[in-house]
Amino acid sequence: MSLTVEIDTVDAEEWHRLLQEFDDASIFQAWAYGSARWGENNLCHTVIRDGGEVVGLAQAVLFGIPLFGKILAYVIFGPVCHRRGAGGMDQLKSTICALREEYVVRRGLCLRLRLWPYDTSADLRAALLAEGTWQEAEPLHTTYILDLSLPESQLRSAMDKKWRANLRKAEQCGLTVSQHDGRDGIPLFVDLHRQMRERKRFASEFDAMLPTLYRLLPEPLQPRIFVCWRDRVPVAAAIVSAIGDRAFYLNGASGDAALEVRGGYFLQWAIVRWLKENGRCRWYDLHGTASSPGVRQFKKGLVGARAPEIPLNELEARGRHLSALLVGAGTRLYEAHRKLKGPWARLSRRR
Repeated sequence: MSLTVEIDTVDAEEWHRLLQEFDDASIFQAWAYGSARWGENNLCHTVIRDGGEVVGLAQAVLFGIPLFGKILAYVIFGPVCHRRGAGGMDQLKSTICALREEYVVRRGLCLRLRLWPYDTSADLRAALLAEGTWQEAEPLHTTYILDLSLPESQLRSAMDKKWRANLRKAEQCGLTVSQHDGRDGIPLFVDLHRQMRERKRFASEFDAMLPTLYRLLPEPLQPRIFVCWRDRVPVAAAIVSAIGDRAFYLNGASGDAALEVRGGYFLQWAIVRWLKENGRCRWYDLHGTASSPGVRQFKKGLVGARAPEIPLNELEARGRHLSALLVGAGTRLYEAHRKLKGPWARLSRRR
């Protein structure tokens, strides 16, 4: 396979068009998401071709520090290289090697890839690690993933018994679920999210990025906003992205009335049923395990009492010595902050 690498040769419109041709596409590789989350000036877009055919895409977020410039290229759930009905591990390995050549060898940056668990195999990671140019970084995040190919009855029976009991109670409360685009859905979500933040006493920047995200994303890539209602009162909402063969739960909100009627349980089960009936998604990724034990237990209970907490493995190729030192120090500081954040947040809520 003879690959050519193009850096920043396409615009956002073309990038989003190409992204829709891949089964392993996700919103985290969307240009609009990167712009809304990290700023367009911190993004780099790589297109990899075999002949004239695009076989790989990778949106990297470039992180730097004052005086030293850019030191890290971070690819989240990429590279994208499984074209619909084609692609495989050979394309993935070749694409990863091409990225290393560009960012590490040519630019001297550290390159870190957060791999989606079912895109890679242990054999591929072992092959890359055996080259001696890659190392496996400590995974900073974990998640739960639901297999949507299973029958609805099996998914329900696999739930934690308390989760299933709460769902049954919710189904007796006369709840309904509606779907919305950004124009109608954002105000509903933002209000419910505000109620939740005030109740649980935490800060979030997610609301602020929503208008920009929906404005920049083409309609086929826009997440759906699901809202749970009791009579005419919205009680819970969730934002779900389904682009390739997997869906991601991006964020959720529960109003003050949601606890009484178990709105979150009813809403998540409605989302699962909709994904099975209307999408081509095989997987539903619940997008991380939060520091809150309650959120973690909620996600685990939906997937199943015996569901494993899946680590989001990361591979790292180190660039120049100084870049590697700075990235390593930054990672250790982030990990220390993350471990302290959960207990501190719980202490603040008790106050």
